[in-house]
Amino acid sequence: MPHQPIESQNLTNCSKCNSRIPAGSKFCLQCGEKVADALFCTNCGEKLPSNAKFCLKCGTKMNG
Repeated sequence: MPHQPIESQNLTNCSKCNSRIPAGSKFCLQCGEKVADALFCTNCGEKLPSNAKFCLKCGTKMNG
């Protein structure tokens, strides 16, 4: 469902300031901290190991 408001998207926490940011973000919206080379599922927002080929939570295939 594209174009969802941030409130309805899956969120994660910034490792520096602990602000809530949309899963898959490359930078924190509040402090600008680069999000560690984490991989997030594009379907459910689950944080995944960088070498994951499928989501551990919902099974969605990861691109790349």
